[in-house]
Amino acid sequence: MKKVKLISWLLISVMLFNSCSFYRLRQGSPKKYHVGLEESEMKKNRIFIHVGDAYFELVNWKKVDNTISGVISSVPPEINLYYQTALAKKNFRISKGDHFKILQLHLFLPEITHSGSEIYFDVNQIQKAQIIEHNIGLTTFSWVVSSAAIATASIGIFLAVACSCPHVYLNDGEQWYFSNSMFTGAMNPTLERFDYKKIKDVNKSSSELNLEIRNEEREIQYTNLLKLVAVYHEKGDEIITTSDGDFVNIVNSYQPRSLSNDEGIMTNKNLFDNHNSYSFNSMDKTGFSNLQASFENKNLKNAHLVLELKNPKWGGFVYHEFTKLFGDYFQTWVHSNAKKTKRQLQKNMEKAGITLKVEIFNKRKWKTIEQINLVGEAKFEKIAIKIPDNYLKNKDITIRLRSGFQFWEVNYLAIAEKENTNIVFEELDAKVLGDATKSEALVTNDSNYLIHKEGETPIKVNFSGLKTNLERTLFLKSKGYYKTTQNFEGKPNWNMLFSINKNGGFSYFSKAKFEQWNQMASLVSDLGLTEKLLQTNK
Repeated sequence: MKKVKLISWLLISVMLFNSCSFYRLRQGSPKKYHVGLEESEMKKNRIFIHVGDAYFELVNWKKVDNTISGVISSVPPEINLYYQTALAKKNFRISKGDHFKILQLHLFLPEITHSGSEIYFDVNQIQKAQIIEHNIGLTTFSWVVSSAAIATASIGIFLAVACSCPHVYLNDGEQWYFSNSMFTGAMNPTLERFDYKKIKDVNKSSSELNLEIRNEEREIQYTNLLKLVAVYHEKGDEIITTSDGDFVNIVNSYQPRSLSNDEGIMTNKNLFDNHNSYSFNSMDKTGFSNLQASFENKNLKNAHLVLELKNPKWGGFVYHEFTKLFGDYFQTWVHSNAKKTKRQLQKNMEKAGITLKVEIFNKRKWKTIEQINLVGEAKFEKIAIKIPDNYLKNKDITIRLRSGFQFWEVNYLAIAEKENTNIVFEELDAKVLGDATKSEALVTNDSNYLIHKEGETPIKVNFSGLKTNLERTLFLKSKGYYKTTQNFEGKPNWNMLFSINKNGGFSYFSKAKFEQWNQMASLVSDLGLTEKLLQTNK
């Protein structure tokens, strides 16, 4: 009976995977398919090297004439999932927002030359190439096995929901790519806020920067203000922003003396390896997940906690599952939230563990020094949090990060000092190409908004006037909010909703969902589907 229920739940979950595109694996000799040998083509994909039955990702690669070199890295589970799905299925589909995971180029070699973790090979050694391509026109396909594979992988990245909020795309000279999101989590006018995100300076010799703002979700986006902030500094300086838009030049960084989570002591390699991060997957008795770091106080002055963070898609999946519980009452709930005060809504997000609480231990108590708003899923964002001077009198400084179950990821944590020099920066106005009215809406913080509806074309924005004779770091400063147009059917599940409406309740809900996926993984294994899905291409 238990298995029947799980199978039914699995089949029902297929309904989540709508608005998807279909893809297929194309393979053959590189010469026949012209796959991946041009550097411009290679840049569009993540590159994977196969030798025998093993394969790994090639990162920090470069191509000089016919020689390709790079550093080997383990294949992330969510990337392997798509590759194995492509091998197992003639055609498959993905959820909107996960397209970057299937940008995969696989190269098969008889052998490689290596020095430590770095490898070298000649393109003429490539025996076979595989690339995943868009299959236009396919209209139907079963997601049952691939859905089960997600559970099998036991990972915190799922296909149900992409990050809501405006998406910013940059062009690196070859293609557009998802760079950042703006004011993530500002889901109604009450939560409107300023947002600061570092963006890549794709052409340091240019006095201009172009980007696109895209609405790729079921929502209406209201952007109040948009500026490009250029910070000019000495070569080698690292400039980081605070939540309030204060730009900090970081010096004298110190790693924690010890790290621990709710399950015990951790090692620093959990955070300081570029391929590792901590996903808040433990839980204390109150339902929250904690990461604790202790530092030796080396007579710190103007100290800041420096974090590198992002929000995994698991949080988006859990939020989607939560909103479905409202059924046809969902939009009524959305409108009622809009009537609450900002303080009430912020307390609700804190109670749910959606915001990341930053605390410091002082006089036998935990004191909150910051509540970090959602930063989005596009990439890890560095942020600096000022440590009040009255907490710098202790011999040791102990910091705690507190989150809901798997709602955040952190891959860097340190204490650093702010250099006491004036930061030189300028703000450049946004110009919407071909539309002076929209440009005017973005210039000042007022009641005039640029409104971007679901399905409308991307907004093309230009910034000009950047200095090219100085070292610079670029930040996008924005202000706004968005409203969901999502609707659901059926009666609200009030019993479940009331059980979630308590401190840590949303976090418990997240963990319960995660355990359901693990149960499905066990079921898939029992039914003998895992081996079929994870077959290798030989």
